[in-house]
Amino acid sequence: MPRRGRLRGAPGARRAAAWAALLGSGVDAWGTGAFISAAMVLFTRDLGVRPDAVGLGLTLSAIAGLVASVPVAGWADRVGVATAFRWVYVLRAVGCCGWLLVDGTGWFLLYCALFGLVDRSAASLTRAMIVSSLTRAMIVSSMPTEEGVRVLGACTVPTTVGYSIGAAGASVVLWQGWPLATVVGANAASFLVVIAVFSAALRPRPAPAAAQGVALRARVRQAFDSPARRAIVVDNFLFSFFRAFLTFFAPLAVVTFAPAHVAVVPLLLMVNTAAVAVGQTWVNARARRPGRSAAFWGGSGVAVGAVTAAMAVVPLLSATGALVVIGVAFVVMVAAQMCHGAALAALMVRTSRPENLTTDLSAVNLGGQLQNMVGPSLYGLLVQPVGVVVAPLAGGVMVWRGWRAWRRGDAVGG
Repeated sequence: MPRRGRLRGAPGARRAAAWAALLGSGVDAWGTGAFISAAMVLFTRDLGVRPDAVGLGLTLSAIAGLVASVPVAGWADRVGVATAFRWVYVLRAVGCCGWLLVDGTGWFLLYCALFGLVDRSAASLTRAMIVSSLTRAMIVSSMPTEEGVRVLGACTVPTTVGYSIGAAGASVVLWQGWPLATVVGANAASFLVVIAVFSAALRPRPAPAAAQGVALRARVRQAFDSPARRAIVVDNFLFSFFRAFLTFFAPLAVVTFAPAHVAVVPLLLMVNTAAVAVGQTWVNARARRPGRSAAFWGGSGVAVGAVTAAMAVVPLLSATGALVVIGVAFVVMVAAQMCHGAALAALMVRTSRPENLTTDLSAVNLGGQLQNMVGPSLYGLLVQPVGVVVAPLAGGVMVWRGWRAWRRGDAVGG
C-alpha cells in the first residue's frame, strides 16, 4: 500500500503543480497590476475617454463579469477546465491588446462590458485548475482537499507581491514617458505566460462523462443549493470590504482629513505588500487547522465591521488624530485581509464538489465581485457628513455576520 500522501505518476508531480500555481499567480498579478496602475492615464490621455466615464466603464465591466462568471464556470465543468482556461486566457490576451483600438467614450463603455465578460471569469478557472490538478496528483482521497487549501492560500503571497511589482513597473513607464502600449503588451504577454506555465505542470481532471450531460442552468442552480455555500457568498461580500478600505478609503481619508500628511499614502501599499509577504504563510498554516477556518473567517468579518464603524469618529478628530486612527485601522484591515484570504481558500475548497468544482468556486467568488462594485461607493460616503450614520450601520451588519459565521463553525467547513 502506498504511504499517505505519496504521489501518483511522475515523482514530484504535486510539487511541480504547486510551484506552477505560485508562479502563474505571480505572473498574472504582475501583468494585471501594471495595467491597472496605468489604466487611468491610458484611458483618458491616449484613448480620449472622459474622466467621469471611466468609473461607469469599470462598473459595467464588473456587472458583466458578475453575470457571466458562473455560467462560464458551468461551461468549464462541462467541457473540462483545462480547455476553458486556455480559451479564456487567450481571449484575455487578445482582448487586452484590443484596448489600443478603442477610440472615444462610447466605444470605451461598450468594450468595458465585453471585456468584463471574459476578464472577470478567469479567477475561478485558475483556482479550479490548481485544485483539480492537485486532486489528480494524489492517491489518498483525504489529502487533495487540504493540499488545495494549502496551495490556494499560498498563492496570496505571489499575487500581492506580483501586483505591487507590476504597479512599480507601470510607474517607471509613466515616469520615463514610454508608450503605454508597453504596459498593455506586457499584460497580454503575462496571460500567455500563465497558459504556458499552467499547461506545463497542471493536469486537471477531465470532465466526467456524467457531468458533460448536465445542463448549464441545472449546474448553476446546483451551485447555490447548499445553504453553507449561500452563507459564504453573503459573508464573502461583507467581509471583502477590506479591499475597498485598503485601496480606496485609506488614501482618500488621508487626503481628506489629513492633507498635510499625503506623503504617507504611497507607504500604505508598501506596508500592505510587506505584511502579506511576511505574514500570510504563517496565517495560512493556522487557518488550515481543524476548527480554525471558521474562526479566521468570522474574525475577519468582525474586524472589518469594527474598523468600518470606527471610521465615524475620524471627521471629528484633528488632522494628527485622524491620521493615527486611519493608520491603526489600516493595520487591522491588513490583518483581516490575511485572515480572510486564508479562510476563504479553505472554505472554497471544502465546500466545492469535484464534479461541479469550477461552478462552485465561481459561485462563492460572487460575493467578492459584488463588493468590488459596492465597496468604493460605500466608503466614499464615509468622508461625507452622512458617514457618521452610514459607518456604524454598515459596520454593525458586518460585525453581526462575522459573529454568526464564527459561531456557525463546522457548518461552513471550519
